[in-house]
This record gives sequence, structure tokens and C-alpha cells, in this order.
Amino acid sequence: MKDSTVFLAALCALAVMPCPAPAHDPGLSTMAVTVREGVIDVRITLTRAELAAAFGESVEPDAVHAVEVWAGGKQMAETRNEVELVDDVELDLVASFPRSRDANRVRIAVPFIGRLALGHRQYVTVADGSGAIVATQLLSAADFDLEVDLPIAP
Repeated sequence: MKDSTVFLAALCALAVMPCPAPAHDPGLSTMAVTVREGVIDVRITLTRAELAAAFGESVEPDAVHAVEVWAGGKQMAETRNEVELVDDVELDLVASFPRSRDANRVRIAVPFIGRLALGHRQYVTVADGSGAIVATQLLSAADFDLEVDLPIAP
């Protein structure tokens, strides 16, 4: 009887101890990249709770610059950056980047994923102007960027 009492006490102690562990059901956000003539459009959809957890109460100033696009070893400047409300729960981070005719390979990085809940993933689709999928990838805090060959600019 004494052994079972000790075992039960140990089990109860373990149950209340704080323990850092990945979320059982990690978050999944999406990023849609559309490559058109002269422009690369990016739309990241997150919940308000995810964004607040990552950026605090000042969502717009930091979050709008959440994505980086690199071509030829240079970071491209955004020509558009906005936060759009989707509904009461979700919002979109929207950015556009210029695409030169010779930018046929780009690196797209989303470093803020590391600021989201442990285990968060982001599903990325890259499509051309007609909607044809060029690439897909699942990003995480450890693997927060992708390199993709873009369709040849007309």
C-alpha cells in the first residue's frame, strides 16, 4: 500500500509541474505568394491572437513588415504593406514587392514565425498570375524561408 501511495503522490507532483513542451495542436497559418508581371504579391493570414502573441498590442507597425523578399542577394523594398481585417478572428498581412525581368529566383523569408507559439507552421503556396502553383512549402521557426524559381517574366 505504501508503494502505491508514493507512486500516486509522485504522479500528482508531475501533473502540476510546469513543463515547456510543443503545443499539442500547433497553429497553422497560410501565406499565398502570387507572381505577376512586374510584381510579387504576398498575403499572410493569421488569427488576431497569433499576431498579438508575436507582436504585442502594436500589431500594424511591426507586422506589416513581417515578410522579406530577396533577389540577386538584395532585399527588395515593399511597394505596398497593409493589414486587412478578414473577420472577427483573422487578418491578412499584405505586401507587394517589385519584380524585375531578371528576378527569376527569389528567397522569401518570414522570420517572425519564431515569435509565434512553439510548433507553429506556415503553409506557403507560390502561384503565377494565372493561378498555376509554382511551389509549396511548410515553414517553421527553424525553417522560415524558401527559395523558388519564378516563372519567366514576359
